[in-house]
Amino acid sequence: MNLFPLDRPLIVGLVYGAVFGDIPTCMNIAIFFELFWLDLFPAGTFIPPNQAAATLATLTLARCFGLTEAPGVLAAVVMSLPLALIFARLEAFHRRFETTALAKAADAAARKGIVLSPGRLILRSLTDMAIIGGVLFALALAGLLAAGNLVFAMIGPLLEHQSKSFAHLWILGSLGGVLSLRHRPAYAVLSVGVGLSILWFLVLT
Repeated sequence: MNLFPLDRPLIVGLVYGAVFGDIPTCMNIAIFFELFWLDLFPAGTFIPPNQAAATLATLTLARCFGLTEAPGVLAAVVMSLPLALIFARLEAFHRRFETTALAKAADAAARKGIVLSPGRLILRSLTDMAIIGGVLFALALAGLLAAGNLVFAMIGPLLEHQSKSFAHLWILGSLGGVLSLRHRPAYAVLSVGVGLSILWFLVLT
């Protein structure tokens, strides 16, 4: 679930790094996600991609496979990003389910002449979401770790020859900030920049 600002990548990265003793790597990863989802906030009924799920999955992959350089981290990011959309869909489904359940509970309470306790309903809803989300995230993470064993075994030799730094990763993440401008000239500049970046990558590296 989105618990702004606790679900922001910088907070997740800082806590994860403090717990496991690798704040520099964790914050480098968190900065990428913070830039990538710069303009996404859970305002009103809008449910943004679940930043915490993708960030936490990437941090876990990086720790389990010893990824401390940008090329390996980028591979972990690509593997983890789908979780952001999956868990956003899960939250949307949970909201619809709870809305239906609340309506039924209110009708039943009205027929019996009793008063519903909002606090208990909220606590139950949060508990349900925490349990369901926790179990599904654990399963998804197990799948990512299994896939990671195969992926990093195959691309490991390629990653060793890459010299990209986290600055390159942040530049890639900053595309989210450009997209947040919702301004056509900015998109044109972005397109040119992406084209030059691809040319630079293919020709000069």
